[in-house]
Amino acid sequence: MSHFHVQVISTGHVQSTAWSKTNSMASETLGWLIYFVFPFLVVLWWMKSSSNALKLIPGPRPVPLLGNLVQLMEVVNIHKSLTRWQRKFGPVFKIRFLSLDTVVISGYDALHEALILKGTETGGRSYHFRSNYIGLGTGILTSSETDATWRALRKVGQCHLKQFGDGLSRLEAIIGEVAEDMFQTFQNEASRPFDPRHVVREAAAKTISFLLSGQRVMSGDPILERMETYEKLLLKAAAPITHPKLMMYDWMPWLRHLGLKSCQEIHHVTEVQNAMWEEIKAMAKRYPESRSLARLLLSHCHDVAAHRPEAATYPADVMFTETDAKMATTNILLAGIATTSSTFYSVINILAHKDRVQQTIIEEIERAVPPGVSVAVKDKHVMPYTRAFIYEVLRYTSIVPLSVSHRAIRDVQIGGYTIPKGTRIQPNLWALHHDLEFWTDPEEFRPERFLDANGEVVAADHPNRKHLMPLEQAREFVSGSPWR
Repeated sequence: MSHFHVQVISTGHVQSTAWSKTNSMASETLGWLIYFVFPFLVVLWWMKSSSNALKLIPGPRPVPLLGNLVQLMEVVNIHKSLTRWQRKFGPVFKIRFLSLDTVVISGYDALHEALILKGTETGGRSYHFRSNYIGLGTGILTSSETDATWRALRKVGQCHLKQFGDGLSRLEAIIGEVAEDMFQTFQNEASRPFDPRHVVREAAAKTISFLLSGQRVMSGDPILERMETYEKLLLKAAAPITHPKLMMYDWMPWLRHLGLKSCQEIHHVTEVQNAMWEEIKAMAKRYPESRSLARLLLSHCHDVAAHRPEAATYPADVMFTETDAKMATTNILLAGIATTSSTFYSVINILAHKDRVQQTIIEEIERAVPPGVSVAVKDKHVMPYTRAFIYEVLRYTSIVPLSVSHRAIRDVQIGGYTIPKGTRIQPNLWALHHDLEFWTDPEEFRPERFLDANGEVVAADHPNRKHLMPLEQAREFVSGSPWR
């Protein structure tokens, strides 16, 4: 900030008077801008901010300049506010943040049309400053599904999973070992109350670390703490709809030059991200014989694999850059730790409050497997109640209530409305899982929703299963789950 200082000399009065006149003229000019020019610009902005097609889509009335930002400013659970608006305006409605229009998609028919039937037209990824600054415009979560790099990363990822054997048996064994360690910790703490969140998060980080680096890491390893730190920072800084102090950078990127603390938070994520990648890369190189996703991704990088003999054998459609590999790896780290740990927190919380559900699962396990034998994926066919419990956990909690934002890559009709090319599309999965017109008492936890009259899990084409879409992005990227 500049300061004006009048030096006490013989000409000081003249200097002060000159400054006073200049300051008065500046204030008058600023007043004219505020009272006449600024309102004109607001009206002009308002008239041009939406296309004719978007103006036909209903939604809450926005405030000039700020849009619907004021209505969501103090809201903690934004997905619940969007769900209330969905009940008022329908499954396809529009909200506005400043001059940015977003079409929110809710309800099974609209989501199925947008994500499945017309997934090609809506498969773009919504650009905003934070995702581009942190994600560098690539990776799994921020790349378009129609992008060649996204398809190449998907091919390599699926190839990596096949290395773990039929039904991912090797990965299942690793998860079993990690689970045993976690349960042993629970047993050690059984005599006193304790917070299990760190133990659960560490178990998820161990599993993801094995996938990425090919090596088991033990409790207390510094890399586990760094993974957890990165996950927490990224969830806060990069979420498409989060605190307005972070969202403002998407609308006014030039604010990053002001050195605000909130922008420093975003930059800190990139620093931790780069350090994480270097550490994962070093672990993968240290054990060349390991089944490491990071090592496999590096072998397909144009700028890393150029001097390797095996690089010449890879088709051009599965080659990318190290930046692409880095962001794919860190995206998997984020998605794996956040979704797994959050789901397990919910399981613990629900079982602690639902004695009948807990007892039913225990009795089913005791019937399904002999004493002393761990439950395996192959036992799922004789454990229908446990499967139904898992489905209901995913519906009831909706740990990813707002899916990754999409972008229309061409004009597309959804729910009878035309969504113009380039428009941001926000799927609301919470609204789907808590639809009052479909689910009976959606706020109640009932595993029986996914069981038929004979106590078996309802078929995949049953309406209740079709209305379950817990991890839309992961479901697209990874080809199926053994628990489906």
